[in-house]
Amino acid sequence: VIANVGDSAVTNVRLQSARTGLSAGRYAGRDMLGTSVSTGLRVRARGALSSQVVLPTIPPKSAYVFDLTASPAR
Repeated sequence: VIANVGDSAVTNVRLQSARTGLSAGRYAGRDMLGTSVSTGLRVRARGALSSQVVLPTIPPKSAYVFDLTASPAR
């Protein structure tokens, strides 16, 4: 879930975490709320995310619930 509860749009939304519950690899995210918004995510060893821009803009008072699917290995 990524949300902007503020009164102004937020740009260059980034995710960063030392660890997640995800396995290393690439993931595609599709918004489960029915919008056409999608994103990609690269997870490193031990589930680390390193300051990736996942959305260029989130409008004010909006949210996205992403369903992550592992992308095939290249």
